[in-house]
Amino acid sequence: MKKFNLFAAAVAVSVLGGAAVSCNKTETPAPVEKNLPELKDVTVTPGSTETITFYAYGAWTVEVDKTWCTPDKTSGEKGDNTINFEVADAFEAAETAKVTLTIGEDKDVVTFNITRSAKEREFAVTSSTDGSSVAELVFGEDAKSVEIKVKANFWWQLDAADDCNAQWPLWLSKPSPRFEGKASDIVTVTLTVDEEQLPNFYDSKEGVIWFNDVENPAVKYSINVKHTFEKPEFLSSDRGTSLKVSKDLCFYGADGKASTDKSVSFKLTPEGSEVLYVPFMYYQIYYPSCTDPKYPFLKTLATLRDLPNDGVRWIDMQTVTKDKEYKLEIIPGSAPLASGNPPFNFVTSKVYIFMVPASVYGTYQPNASGTGQMQGKFFDLSNSAEPVVLESMQKYLIEVTLDL
Repeated sequence: MKKFNLFAAAVAVSVLGGAAVSCNKTETPAPVEKNLPELKDVTVTPGSTETITFYAYGAWTVEVDKTWCTPDKTSGEKGDNTINFEVADAFEAAETAKVTLTIGEDKDVVTFNITRSAKEREFAVTSSTDGSSVAELVFGEDAKSVEIKVKANFWWQLDAADDCNAQWPLWLSKPSPRFEGKASDIVTVTLTVDEEQLPNFYDSKEGVIWFNDVENPAVKYSINVKHTFEKPEFLSSDRGTSLKVSKDLCFYGADGKASTDKSVSFKLTPEGSEVLYVPFMYYQIYYPSCTDPKYPFLKTLATLRDLPNDGVRWIDMQTVTKDKEYKLEIIPGSAPLASGNPPFNFVTSKVYIFMVPASVYGTYQPNASGTGQMQGKFFDLSNSAEPVVLESMQKYLIEVTLDL
């Protein structure tokens, strides 16, 4: 009988046991090399795109805490990656967006900042002649039209539409179509006085025009405008409207001294829509040796340029019409002192010449009947011995006094 070697058996069991344990052992996986990207802060201009590249050891996501910075993708896989960040083009102050990149199952986080620089509106109005900056547009006799250049970094329109909120100066013609320009365009703008409307605004000399941001109507830029036009005198001459004639039938000058001039020219500037004017003439006469009240202080004559030869014709007026402007010449006649109705002589001491529009004279005409009926429109006749020209008629009056 063989002997059982207990020691050998134990050794064998131990060896076999060890081999079994060795066969069932689990290996530990090698650690992942993360190599997290190092992303630096950047500053960008509005309207631009910022591109970043990085390697991700695993799947990733990205978030931005500002809406004006938009990535073209928000997630990706392991490997080399590119993200384009689009920065909105806006007129805003400088601002920073925080970008958070999260990578892998361990949620490793990498952050960096994208700072958008400030963008301000730029609006410039310059002279078309010398390029100087313009703060005010001035219109006058020598500048009925003004040309400027406008440049901005936004889309603008000149607020001259019929439905505009701002009050367009009515003495300026409204451009049609309205002027406008896109960002960086240089636009020539020409503005012109509305000469038809101007007579209604001689006392309203200043105004404002507005340039609006089309994409943001709340933003407006203004330029002051004004005109230097003075209201023209309805009747004007270098001697005024009160004339005096010497005994030798020459007009006194503006200096008050007798001249050798036998006529005076007047400019008549029509008002508003008035274009038709008719002269009415009245003679002021007196009787040196008579106090009889039967003789009226005012004597009306038939017509202006074809007066009857009654001995008192000493003044005439010639009219020339050109482009709604009248030239009037007053020329004395030859007999300022004449014989009236016997037995009295009378003297012509003053002549009233009224240049009146159709709206005033209506259906009356400057003949013997019409001129007589119009007296009440021109004079206060409450005292027939001292008739007074009504204040409302003064602007139509040329008054000629004879130096007796």
